Formats: sequence, C-alpha cells, structure tokens
Amino acid sequence: RLDPETGKIYHLKFDPPPEHVRGRLVHRSDDQEEKIRTRLGQYHSQVEGVLGNLKSADQCFVDGTKKPDDVFEEISVFLGASGGVWPALESAPAPIETAPAPISVSSPPEKVVCIAGPPAAGKGTQ
Repeated sequence: RLDPETGKIYHLKFDPPPEHVRGRLVHRSDDQEEKIRTRLGQYHSQVEGVLGNLKSADQCFVDGTKKPDDVFEEISVFLGASGGVWPALESAPAPIETAPAPISVSSPPEKVVCIAGPPAAGKGTQ
C-alpha cells in the first residue's frame, strides 16, 4: 500500500505502516491482480534469456527474502571472493567537475551486479 503524503510504500505483513498512517494508505494502481499476472508472465518469458547471457559470468544466487543486511553481507562476500571491490565510503565523493568519460565496450566495468526476480519480489527494497 502507498502513503500518498510521503510516497512510502508499505507491505501490510512484512513492512506494516505505523498505526497513524494506516488510515490514509491507498492501493497502488499497478498493484492489481491482472497487472501483476501480466508482469509475471513477462518475467517468465524473458528471465531465461537474460540469465543465459550471464552464464559465463561469476554468479551468486542470494535468497532475497532474508533481511537486507544479510543479503548485503552475502553479496559483499561474493564480490570480495571473486575479485570484486566493495569500498566503504568514508566521506561523500567529490563533486564531478567535468562529465565522466564514457565506458567503452572494450573495457567494461570490473563487476556488474544484476538483481533478478519476479514482480513484487522486493528487488527495490533490497
């Protein structure tokens, strides 16, 4: 459910709103059974193609139903073990004075994190 005053989205079971917010929650327009069925069908028709393109890459399958801190820890351990870097920011990065150089196809980033899951699986909350 959506709080129209703050824009925060709540799950009534897993992330319930405070009692004073409950009365103003609205049902999101994209959170309707028929729309979710359509999105789920699209997911199932496309996910194998996406995963097939990633078969040659190091992969880490993480149970996204765990607490966000546990998911973060599993991914961080994987990135560290597979040569990735997960630096902790000690301070805010310096502002960019000029436009960053484009990434060329011949020199892709060292690590890419791809989060996959069906609609309404919590990808945005992890």
